[in-house]
Amino acid sequence: MFGSHKQHPVVEPDHALKQLRAELYSQLEKGKLKADYTDNVLLDIRQALLTCDQMKSKIVTKVNSSFTKLIKAVKARKVEFLAEVDKYFDTERAKILDNEDNWKHKQQLSQDLLRLNSSAATDSELIKNGTYVYDSISKLNEPVKFHEMKLISSVDDSLLLPASAVKYIDVPDEEEEEDENEAKPKDVEVNLHELVSMFTQYMKIAEFKTLQYKA
Repeated sequence: MFGSHKQHPVVEPDHALKQLRAELYSQLEKGKLKADYTDNVLLDIRQALLTCDQMKSKIVTKVNSSFTKLIKAVKARKVEFLAEVDKYFDTERAKILDNEDNWKHKQQLSQDLLRLNSSAATDSELIKNGTYVYDSISKLNEPVKFHEMKLISSVDDSLLLPASAVKYIDVPDEEEEEDENEAKPKDVEVNLHELVSMFTQYMKIAEFKTLQYKA
């Protein structure tokens, strides 16, 4: 024999034919050449594929559902907390704006008095506005006060674990020395319901800073 069949054993064609037919008959007797043999295996394989796809679909649906619930809770809390922060700062800002309006009014009063005291104003005009002059002077002579504003300076972005989620906490005895071989705290398990509940209260105002300004 030549090529890839070099050194392979060879037989006479008649003998080879008998061997081939015998082998085919043997496989036929075993049912290996029947359509049912491959069909049954293919059916089982396709059932496995179907099961795989169904399980994947089930798990993907579960994952999407869980993350949707979690994301919804996070987004809702974000809107709620930002509204709380906005409301607080808007209230403080409104107080500052009131003081600004008051001092803008005083600024206008001082400009009016300067005009009435200038050569452009006549004596009769000054007399006519006498009450306004005295009221304006009284207003301008009000003492400058220091006002306080209490502003949010930091937020707590830690996630608070509910008591029900804590399965195990290792609290060493103060009198005993810590042993590396002692039991360590286990991971805390939090289910989806608890996690969603935690995020509905996530983030809170932590600290305020009090500042002063003249007004």
